[in-house]
Amino acid sequence: MAASLEFFILVSVALLIVLSIISYTSSFYISIYKEKVWYEIENIADLISSEINLAVFAGDGYERKFFISSEGYNFTIEIDNYFVKINYKELAFYKPIYVKNITGIIKFDNFNIIKNVNGKIYIE
Repeated sequence: MAASLEFFILVSVALLIVLSIISYTSSFYISIYKEKVWYEIENIADLISSEINLAVFAGDGYERKFFISSEGYNFTIEIDNYFVKINYKELAFYKPIYVKNITGIIKFDNFNIIKNVNGKIYIE
């Protein structure tokens, strides 16, 4: 009887150690995943804001084609009140731009054409 009790305690302690290790490593991998997503969001916001700002400063007649990859994530983009906002789940990243609004929708995993026509920015 004492041997079975000792075995039960030994197995319980070993199980507790294994569960602690799994818990620690899973939280570590979750934080790495969030950092990777944040880096992707930041890169996309930088690309979009630089394309819009370049179109503003280049002036009338500017036209350029650019590509944005979603990297498999379900990002959403909002452009309003001098900011580009990229959303993904509970994360949001804001990047300032030099124009209040643009006309058109930015598409992921597709080529976008940005134009400056008479001082207004259009994205097709």
